Order: sequence, then structure tokens, then C-alpha cells
Amino acid sequence: MKRNISTIAMLISALTPAIAFSELNDSNTENNPQPKPDIRVLSESRSADNYWTAERLRAAKPMPEPEVSDEEREQTPSPDSLANPENETTFILEPSRSEPEESAAWAQGQPEEANVNQRPFWNAGKLFFSAPDGDFNCTAQFVGHKRVLMTAAHCIRDHKTGAWYKNFVFYQRYKNNSWDKSFQTRCMAVWSDWVTGTDKQNWSKDYGFLTTHFDSGAGWLGLMSGIPHTQWTAIGYPSNYMEGSYMQKVNGRLGEKQFNGEVRMDGNPMKKGSSGGAWIAELNTDNASGNYAVGINAKILSNYPDSTFGPYFDAKVFDLHKAAKDACYL
Repeated sequence: MKRNISTIAMLISALTPAIAFSELNDSNTENNPQPKPDIRVLSESRSADNYWTAERLRAAKPMPEPEVSDEEREQTPSPDSLANPENETTFILEPSRSEPEESAAWAQGQPEEANVNQRPFWNAGKLFFSAPDGDFNCTAQFVGHKRVLMTAAHCIRDHKTGAWYKNFVFYQRYKNNSWDKSFQTRCMAVWSDWVTGTDKQNWSKDYGFLTTHFDSGAGWLGLMSGIPHTQWTAIGYPSNYMEGSYMQKVNGRLGEKQFNGEVRMDGNPMKKGSSGGAWIAELNTDNASGNYAVGINAKILSNYPDSTFGPYFDAKVFDLHKAAKDACYL
């Protein structure tokens, strides 16, 4: 299928978003039929560093990937972006470049430890945060900018109450209770219609962005819409492999682009703790090309034990990315 490739300059001129600055628990979207970015800007206080003691880090639980039934999945409304996939435009944010490294290959469908000191894995790490029911961790990575992290929306905000989670700290290159750098967050962004006010979740909007106070120091992944690939590599800290203490990588393939705004990745058996981990297309450990985030780990279905589902990235992912940057003047 032939696609038009657009530059980020075209995006900025054509896809300028409206930004909604929301307060805690400001989750009512019934009177706001047009989804827009919901932004929460944190104070300059960096108290989260003091919150995360060694004991709390050990006690934090991997955030479960939401598991739903086939019936719930079929009831999810279809977004316009998947109604006519032949008419899609693929938008791109380019990744950073760095010193060449030796490339490596591994078996499809079998997770193994990723080298967090190697590009592009050094862009990722563990994201710790507090929710009303305890402390949790997910996976996150720098995407599209040296101060913008991408993860799952269910790792940022409660879809039912609209409550924003707190005490966010990102540990880059996390490996068995050690890491290279820690980052606190400043701005958080999810779509307004991620908050449903009910038990049902809007799976097509289960992604979000957080900005950090400082540069990554290791660049960032690129970002690509339309998922114009048939195979890619997922990363994460799943509790079902090495107890979530080491970043895992797994090669998989496109299972199905679904009309409910989701994509199924086959050959990805990673479970809780891997939420928010990027699907990296054109993975390359040297500085020549590649390393685009085309999706994330977001949810699982019991009847697909070796698959993971993620939101379909259309042009709106760039709107939200830009909204997060604009809110913190990046």
C-alpha cells in the first residue's frame, strides 16, 4: 500500500492542537464532545526524589496490563483513522543519532535481556509512580524529543475517576535496582476521552507523554504513525521474565490492525510491568537509521497468550506529543 510520508514541519503547520489545562479529578468529558489534550503541569517542587526510598522501590508493583474480554473489545467504537486506512498519511519524528554499535539479532517471539547500555535501549527505563491503591511501575522511553517520555495512559491517569497519578520518577537504563540517571516529570498529557467515568476504557487513547526537567543525555526514539510495518521489536520490564528486574526485548509481527483503534502484536508474551514499553520498528543499534516508536504495550487478552495489544498511532499522537512540549515550553 502506497503511503504519503510527511515531515514534522508539515505536522506543525497543519495539526496544531487545542490544549486543555485540567485540574485533579477534572474528568467530565460529557460536555466536551471533541477530544483534546488534557495537560497537568506539576509544580517546580522535586519532592518525588525524597519519596522513593529503597524500600518503596522494592515494594512497588508492576502495573498490570488491562485484560479484557472479546465482547468488551468488540464494543469499542471505531475511530475515523481506521475507517479508510488506504487514505492514511504517515507522519514521522526522526530519532536521534549516536556513535555506531554492533547490531545483533535474536529469535522471534522469545524475550531476552536487552543491553541498556546500547542504542536504542538506553533511551528507555522504568517509570515509578503512586496511584490511590499503591505504588507501581511501568516502562517508558524518550520519544521524539530529549525531554519527552512516552508510556501508556493507564500509567499516568485513572480512566474512571480522572485522578492523575503522582510521585513520578523515571530511572533511565534501569537494571536490577541500579540505573544511570533519574528524572522527575513536569508536564503530563493524555487525551480527554481517555477518561470515560466508567469501567470501560478507551483503548485507542491508551498512550500519553510526560516531560522531564533535564535532557536524556542519550537522545530519543523516533515516532511514526500508521504502523507501516509488519514486524518490529517490543521492549519492557515484564514481571513474567526475570521478575521485571531487567529490560526485555522481543521480536514480533503485526497480527491485525483492528477497527476499534488497536493493533495486535503477535509473538509478544510480555505481561504486567511492560505497559508503556515501545514497539520499535527498524531497530538498529548503529547510527545509520531506524528506531521508530510505532506503538506501545497496552493490554492483553487471555485467549491470545503470546500477543499484546496497543493503541493505533494515527496523526493524533503527534498532536498530544506537541501539546506536552508546548505546555512546558520545550
